[in-house]
Amino acid sequence: MLKSLFILGSGGEVVIERHWRGQTPRSVCDYFWDEVNKHETKVEVPPVLQMSQYYLISVLRGEVFFLAPLTRETPPILVIELLHRIADTFCDYFGGNCDE
Repeated sequence: MLKSLFILGSGGEVVIERHWRGQTPRSVCDYFWDEVNKHETKVEVPPVLQMSQYYLISVLRGEVFFLAPLTRETPPILVIELLHRIADTFCDYFGGNCDE
């Protein structure tokens, strides 16, 4: 299911990356950020994008994107829910407002 997780800052830089099964190249983040820049606001970016080898599922919290590249078809709502829970965990751990 989930091979890697990338957390991208407001400028598209990779803040945190975690790989569970193999190494996912950072070029997926570059492709994703190119797609983000095509939209006027970050909120308009669709949560599911398709690349040649990957499905990119993302969640936006404040100015931070949680990005999960997948190699196989997986129910997107399952991955979106997982990303929201990961974001909630970060907010609980670091405190403060989750939208900052």
